[in-house]
Amino acid sequence: AAYAMFASRIGKKFTYKVGLRGEFSTVTLDSKHDEVNERNDDFFLAPNVSGAYKLSKNQQLSMALSLRIGRPTYPQLIPYMSMVDAMTYEQGNMYLLPEKTSKLDLTYNIKGEKFNLFADAYFNYTTDYISQVTEIVDSLLITTYINTAYDMKSGLDLSLKIFPLEWMTATLSANTFYVMTKGVFDGADIDNEGWSNNSNILLDFIPRKTTSMQLQYFIMTPQYYPQLTTSFTHKMNVGVKQKLMKGALTLSLL
Repeated sequence: AAYAMFASRIGKKFTYKVGLRGEFSTVTLDSKHDEVNERNDDFFLAPNVSGAYKLSKNQQLSMALSLRIGRPTYPQLIPYMSMVDAMTYEQGNMYLLPEKTSKLDLTYNIKGEKFNLFADAYFNYTTDYISQVTEIVDSLLITTYINTAYDMKSGLDLSLKIFPLEWMTATLSANTFYVMTKGVFDGADIDNEGWSNNSNILLDFIPRKTTSMQLQYFIMTPQYYPQLTTSFTHKMNVGVKQKLMKGALTLSLL
């Protein structure tokens, strides 16, 4: 791979970067057991451009457009069956293709004395999306991996951090998005789409220099994947940390 980038500014408020990455790869499939002997060469060219405009001393607006490639991992390629448990087996797919993603981000952030706000509107479009799929064979659950036609995801990611007290901070994060996946597995459509939201609130307390407490609550609405839609989920973590012996000993409870 080779990568080149150019960065500059226009005036005092606008900066930008332009980059280009070229990547050449070779994939060799060699299996005496399955009588496979193939070699595939691929050249991938990925441009990217980004810019940032300083609205004021504490505010900034930025944009980024990029093209990326995601190659299948080694376990996803292994074509032989492996046991997960007595009823579940996993099998890779040695013919998986890399997935290619085009991504557009528009972000805004502001830093104040009592708060920080970050907002990101994004759009992702992935072709040859690598997805895990399942089928039942002889009462056993077999999971494997395929390339779907495409996966599209767009939404808004928000993060607000406030400092109401010297000994307390609160962070609210929310990601609301729409996802659509199109694909076929064993001759059947595995399309799925819908709106989802993942949110959490984090409270940090430091009543003393040697004591810290943390409370975090998560909410996840139904998530949409090929072949399945998950249920609504929520959970909470509570943690306490205490330093003793001038910091030489730390006790934590979660």
